[in-house]
Amino acid sequence: NTVDYFLDYTGLREFAKANDIGLLALQALRNEENEYQFDVGRHSQPLLWMEEAQIHDVLFVKEALKHVLKLPCLSKRRVHCAGYSNGARFCMR
Repeated sequence: NTVDYFLDYTGLREFAKANDIGLLALQALRNEENEYQFDVGRHSQPLLWMEEAQIHDVLFVKEALKHVLKLPCLSKRRVHCAGYSNGARFCMR
C-alpha cells in the first residue's frame, strides 16, 4: 500500500489538517515481490538484501528528522512515528 492509502485509511491526513499538525509521510521501496517494504524484517532487524543494496531507511529518516527538527515551531517531544504493518515495525527501529 502507498503513503496516500495509509493517510486516507487511518484518517491521519484529515486529522492533521483539522488540528494543524505537520506530517512527514514516507513511502517504502518495493521488494523482490514488488511489495512496498521498509528495510526491517522480523523482530525489527535490517533486511540483508537492502543492506547489500545500500538502502538504509533508518539513516534516511534520521537525516530527514534533523532537518525537520530545525523548524522553529516544532518540539522534539511532540514528534511521533506511526505505521501500518511493516511501517509499524519500522517505527520500532
